[in-house]
Amino acid sequence: MTFPVAHERLTRSAGVVILAVRPPYHLIRTLQCGQAFRWRVDGAGAAGMFSGRPVRIEQTAGGIAVWGLTAEKDLFGLRRYLGLDEPLASIEDRLQRDPVLRRIVPHTSGIALMRQDVVFRSPAVFKPYQGPEAVRRLLAAVIAVFEDFRYVREIGAEGARDHALVFQTR
Repeated sequence: MTFPVAHERLTRSAGVVILAVRPPYHLIRTLQCGQAFRWRVDGAGAAGMFSGRPVRIEQTAGGIAVWGLTAEKDLFGLRRYLGLDEPLASIEDRLQRDPVLRRIVPHTSGIALMRQDVVFRSPAVFKPYQGPEAVRRLLAAVIAVFEDFRYVREIGAEGARDHALVFQTR
């Protein structure tokens, strides 16, 4: 089986693999934003386990340097897990257009959503939605139904860790 790790996205040199990444991706912010639990972050990068192997990752001028993984399957999995191909510049541009969300961009720039084993538990159905594809389909259907979406209230103090955005729709 061949995994789509494109030549221009992967450079190998002396036991280190460099995974190309587009700005504004920020490895440390991504790992410290509350969605990663098995990484020990230090000043230069992070150490953790991936695919059952000890791995070290650091952001360099050329991309994300990876020590400890060599198989294409594992490198593709790490690339997907870290969200390296997410269109962050486009996402941040859309956030800047929202009067409430634009305030978070300076504090969150470069944070990619990491791929996790997601489970969405709805109070309306008995069986949870499991996996990113099931949750993506559910959320796409919900968004397609919303009309006249608008924020009506923000809950949480400025600078507080937890916030909620209350919205109204038809």
